[in-house]
Amino acid sequence: MTEAFETNWMSAVGANINEVEWQVAEKVGVKYAVALSCGTASLHLAMKLGTWILWLWRKCSSYIRR
Repeated sequence: MTEAFETNWMSAVGANINEVEWQVAEKVGVKYAVALSCGTASLHLAMKLGTWILWLWRKCSSYIRR
């Protein structure tokens, strides 16, 4: 990760981004992490995931009520 910052070589793909994602995932204790290009992209992803989670919750709760 330090090499990516020191050489100013950060892009949307490549070994440096893969390494950053891997180290972040390891640091926070999860299996995967995703690096996004900007705050807007992260908000868009959060909205998509939130919508999907809400849909899944509604779908599952309708089966539970039966």
